[in-house]
Amino acid sequence: MSTESLVPSGGSEDVHQQNVAPPCKMPVTSVKLGIIFGFAVAALSVGLALGILWPNLFTSILFRKLILSPTSMSFGIWKETPIPMYLEIYLFNWTNADNFSSTATTKPNFVELGPYVFKEVDYKVNEVWHDNGTVTFQQKRIWHFEESMSKGSLLDKVTNLNVIATTIAYSIRHRSPLVRQFVNTLIRTTGETRITTKTAGELLFDGYKDPLLEMGLALNYSGIPYDKFGWFYDRNNSETYDGTFNMFTGATDVHKMGVIEKWNYSNTTEFSGYCGILNGTNGDLWPPLPDN
Repeated sequence: MSTESLVPSGGSEDVHQQNVAPPCKMPVTSVKLGIIFGFAVAALSVGLALGILWPNLFTSILFRKLILSPTSMSFGIWKETPIPMYLEIYLFNWTNADNFSSTATTKPNFVELGPYVFKEVDYKVNEVWHDNGTVTFQQKRIWHFEESMSKGSLLDKVTNLNVIATTIAYSIRHRSPLVRQFVNTLIRTTGETRITTKTAGELLFDGYKDPLLEMGLALNYSGIPYDKFGWFYDRNNSETYDGTFNMFTGATDVHKMGVIEKWNYSNTTEFSGYCGILNGTNGDLWPPLPDN
């Protein structure tokens, strides 16, 4: 038998066409259309619901996080200052104080010293949480001298006006000549003058003893609160110097969060009128704006 008799008369092209089946299309049924339509409606409904409810939902979640409590996210940064703070102090040394008098024509000359840099850390202590959405606390501040950041030493000698003697003299300026003469004699007997030279550390946080202060303390004069004088004396590491605060936590009204309700158990100070009303925060927490 020859090989030619094995090949059909239509040729190889006819064989190829007979073996290839036409593509089969998947039938689309009403069930599949219903499923697709259902998913589309559900997705659209979820999208519309989120679009409408998301702002309120987001605000609700955010406000719950903002409200101050011992377990809230904001408690840690409120309890202790989270960023470094630095206090820079400049002093002025009176270089020609010996030439100064009431009749002198020479102008006083001052030389700027510093800055003396102190790192400050603030802590909230003695917290008491109340059911009315407030917390009562005290504030402790700690200052540490940063010598590497400062220009000068706390041992630098600084000549200034004698603040205590000058203040006493100024307070009696309108009294009778007899009273002024008596006080002037009293000041002279202590050896005090209108000029004093102290170290930078004594003038700032350490404080220094003064004969006039000691005399006032010996006489039990109630107007003298400290046994030393210094511009920041008795403030470093004190829990009571800044007073006692009562502040809204936001639990009852988030738009009051951080607002001071009372200071030293009163909502007013000794200043008269609107200036004496407590109205604001102490700068640690700020309430959200009511329109946002």
